[in-house]
Amino acid sequence: MNSISLDQYTEKIYHIRTKDYFNEVLQSYVNGSYRSAIVMLYSVVICDLVYKLKELAERYDDDKATQILDEIKVIRERDERSSEWENKLVEFVYERTNLLEVQDYTNIQHLKQHRNLSAHPVLDQMDILFNPNRETVRAHMRNILEGILIKPPILSNEIIVSFVEDIASVKETLVQEGVLERYLTAKYFNHIGLLLEKKVFRSLWKFVFKLNNPQCLENREVNFKVLKIMIHRRRQALLDFIEEEKSHFSDIVDFEDTITYLVDICTLYPSIYNSLEEHAKVILTTAIGNSNSLFIKAVFLSETVGKHFELIDNKIHDIEFTYTLVQEDISFLESLAAENGCDNEFYELLIKNFAESQSFNSADIRFENCILPYLSNFERKEFVLIFEAINKNSQIYYRRKSKSDNNIIKEYSDQIFGENFDYPTEYPNFEF
Repeated sequence: MNSISLDQYTEKIYHIRTKDYFNEVLQSYVNGSYRSAIVMLYSVVICDLVYKLKELAERYDDDKATQILDEIKVIRERDERSSEWENKLVEFVYERTNLLEVQDYTNIQHLKQHRNLSAHPVLDQMDILFNPNRETVRAHMRNILEGILIKPPILSNEIIVSFVEDIASVKETLVQEGVLERYLTAKYFNHIGLLLEKKVFRSLWKFVFKLNNPQCLENREVNFKVLKIMIHRRRQALLDFIEEEKSHFSDIVDFEDTITYLVDICTLYPSIYNSLEEHAKVILTTAIGNSNSLFIKAVFLSETVGKHFELIDNKIHDIEFTYTLVQEDISFLESLAAENGCDNEFYELLIKNFAESQSFNSADIRFENCILPYLSNFERKEFVLIFEAINKNSQIYYRRKSKSDNNIIKEYSDQIFGENFDYPTEYPNFEF
């Protein structure tokens, strides 16, 4: 890390007083006063931890932060000349809060050793005072900046509610997931480690899939968006976390919106379904079996995407009742087909849905949703299926809009079959 990078990191330091103190460290480093830089850097760490504990205590009513500050005050008053309170401060912060991760605590201990060697003479050595080199000092500065100084004191265990309240406060303005992700990344995720991110994820999962109080109901949608954002950021780590704590993540309630969101997340990440305990799978598969719209999304229950299209066809085209694909279903299936090279299966499913229309009204709706938007994509075999569907089903060819719709179809099919194709002979009920 060069001096320019150090300057850039310095600008990101969270606490204004810490930034002022760190500038002294930076100046010593630039001037080649490496021993002074090490001694001052350790003091900056201690000050920064105190400032963050005070903010947690005063702004967020964090009981653990308050308790640590009280205990440190007692230790200092017991012997003001002793440095014991500094040691206890770092220890308490590491053990009782989320401000320090393992590597941060280790880096502080390493820095402390070099601080002691730099500040206290060693009489039995030729070099009485330790003289760190430039690379060592730079490494300490980098570790302390990245792991501690630039991070705000947010999201301790006691203030997860503040995080959730913040999400709720922006749900009406930051509607798009991309915008919400940039906001959360800049304000939170760039400043917390994986351990704390897992705790946030664990709590949000409970709010989305377990609790059903008024606040959770009101904010379930935005909380679910944040869950997806978090998995997108830390995919493998969080999927592994779900597997490790499957009992927690399998504790779900059987409500319509909850199950819908669970199907959505399992569709995006099928390993989540595989990680669920059996009782949760039973709840989920039962709901899916009773809902065509959920079944359409539940790709994770099929061996392949192609097999899933086949299963959908069998389920929604029942002898006694056919399910009309709605726009949400079609949009999902279109994306699924595009991502997996199953365009032919997708088009055939749409045409089959149109062919199975059981009323004039359903035929009108299915033409608008399943046929009209894709006419420019269809090839000869798709048009043949459409002609056969129209020719065989009186609910399609006797409806009021049939001729006008057939004229639209013919505009596209003529480009493939030619304008002189003998439609009346081949398909007498395809009138235009």
